[in-house]
Amino acid sequence: MKLSTKLIIFVAIIITLVSVGLYLTPVKTVNTVEKIEVNYNFLENVTVIIRAYLNDIERQMGSGVIIDYKNGYTYILTCYHVIKIDKNDIRVVDMYRERNAIIVAIDKRNDLAVIKIRGKLRYKKPIVGIKEAVLGEKAYGIGHHLGRLYIYGEGVVGGYDSSRLIVQLPCLFGDSGSGVFNKNGELIGIVDAVSVVRLNFAYTIDVAHAICIDVYDIKAFLDTIKELK
Repeated sequence: MKLSTKLIIFVAIIITLVSVGLYLTPVKTVNTVEKIEVNYNFLENVTVIIRAYLNDIERQMGSGVIIDYKNGYTYILTCYHVIKIDKNDIRVVDMYRERNAIIVAIDKRNDLAVIKIRGKLRYKKPIVGIKEAVLGEKAYGIGHHLGRLYIYGEGVVGGYDSSRLIVQLPCLFGDSGSGVFNKNGELIGIVDAVSVVRLNFAYTIDVAHAICIDVYDIKAFLDTIKELK
C-alpha cells in the first residue's frame, strides 16, 4: 500500500472519530431568558413623570409606568386622579421636554387610567410583566416624592386593606401612579394613595406605607382596552 493511500485512510479515521465524538457529546442549552436586576436604573427606565395643566399652569404631578409600545404609540398606566383635570392637558416628560398625551381609557372606580404618546420615550422601556404580589416578599419602587424626581425605595408587601394592597414602602404625594415591583421586575401594584392618620384634631401622613391598586383590578382594566390587544 502506498504511503499516500495510508495517509488518506488515517485522515479518514481521525475525521470519523471526531465526528462520532461530537455527536455523542451532550449539547449545552443556552438560557435565553434575560435575568432582571431590579435596581434604581431598572425602575427609572420604566417610570415616567406625568404633569397635568390647566391654562398652561401645572396643577398636579404624578407618576406612571410604561406598559407597552404598539403601533407607533407608547402606552402608560397611571392613576385616574393624576390626570383628572379640566380640558385634559396631560403631558409626559421626555428627558428635558414635555410631550402631549392622549387619554386612552379610565376606570374611575378603581382610580386607573391609561394614556399614550406618539413614538417612544428616550431611554425608556415597557415593564416586563404583571404578577400577583406575595405577602412578605420584597418590593421595590420609584416615584416623585413631593416633586423630587425619581426617589428610590425598598420595602415589603405587608398585607391587604379591603381590595387595596398595603406595601411597607416610603411613599408621599407625587408617587401616585408609580409602580411597585417584585424581585423579578414584575409589576405587583400601582401606588394609589398614602396613609393619613388622625391624631386628636391633627392629621399626620404615614410615609411608611403605600396603598396600592392590586393586579387583579389592573389586569381587569387593561383587558377592556382594545388598543392593547
